Amino acid sequence: MPREEGVSRLISVGLNYFVHQHHGRDYYLEEDPVADLFFLGVSATFDTFEAREYPNAIQLWLNRFFIAEGAFSKPAAPD
Repeated sequence: MPREEGVSRLISVGLNYFVHQHHGRDYYLEEDPVADLFFLGVSATFDTFEAREYPNAIQLWLNRFFIAEGAFSKPAAPD
């Protein structure tokens, strides 16, 4: 297993534990493609009519937290 995949799986297990402990949800038992994508690292295809806007909604939500794939750049210091 590549190192990056191992780190992703470890983080996924940790996040799943905290979500279950604090919100009473166990994503391993639910059939939710979005939860599986985030907490289990499972690929998902959103090709049904009901799910076709999920990728855009996820991207908009992640943009609020500046979470994106790419090179890290340190934010500028406030003036």
